[in-house]
Amino acid sequence: MSLEAWGDEGDGMPPHEYDALTDAGWLTPDDAEEIKELVRALVGEAFYENGVKANGVAVRFLMRMTLLQARVGLDVSPVMVEEAKAAIAREEGRAL
Repeated sequence: MSLEAWGDEGDGMPPHEYDALTDAGWLTPDDAEEIKELVRALVGEAFYENGVKANGVAVRFLMRMTLLQARVGLDVSPVMVEEAKAAIAREEGRAL
């Protein structure tokens, strides 16, 4: 759950209390927005390359799923995460 859902972004909280909330699974507004963007991008991916079922799941779909898994703390190879970040950045024409 996002801290912003409660109208509290941690302003004025001692840092150790804010860290305790994020350690307990609460998200900062920036984290929540990053996850929303990952999900939006994931949902927007084509499930099949070029719309052809025989081509299977789109590589971009798997890359975005890898990033989402990493962002929410699921076990995923750091190498796969870095490769996914770099490939998506290249595709979107931006630097990491």
